[in-house]
Amino acid sequence: PVGSAAALREVFANTGAMVAMLEGLFGEPYPWPQYAQVIVRDFRWGGMENTGASTLAEKAASGKRGEHDDLIVHELAHQWTGDLVTCKSWEHVWLNEGWATYAEALWAERQGGRGAYLKALEGMAKKVLEHATKPLPTGVPMVSNLYAAADDTFEKAHDVYGQGAVVLHMLRTELGDEVFWRGARAYIAEHKFGVVETS
Repeated sequence: PVGSAAALREVFANTGAMVAMLEGLFGEPYPWPQYAQVIVRDFRWGGMENTGASTLAEKAASGKRGEHDDLIVHELAHQWTGDLVTCKSWEHVWLNEGWATYAEALWAERQGGRGAYLKALEGMAKKVLEHATKPLPTGVPMVSNLYAAADDTFEKAHDVYGQGAVVLHMLRTELGDEVFWRGARAYIAEHKFGVVETS
């Protein structure tokens, strides 16, 4: 919007630090020649990753530094997990969305330490529990090819975003940081420019 340049500099001020964090965690330099963040009027979602560019809703055009960092780091993380490495089929979309949502907690950890990280994860877990009203086997599991339309995957109780992030946190907790991040870097290195399945 006209006159929003100063606000945009504030809103997107942490992007460079986010790129550096993700490059370090994934052990892979930012994979594309450039990165753009494009604000679109009447955009249906909060954001959408595209290779080398994220499309963002109008709400990102104003605010204070850090106010939209969750959205910004989420879409940025998709440059690695969603674009550089992507799911083989829609049933495995949690690999894209779980990692991108987990990046929100990782950014919180980078900015505010372990307490901020756990608070971010607690918020994600609460949303998962609120929506997990259908017990298995009647509820559709997080990894499933049972959907009538592509958007059904994003509406099910077993949330590919929050539940995916919580699963990654669980793996990190069980394996420890050194093994978890070594595995994450191997995952990116082995599968970059390719497709992955949950297994």
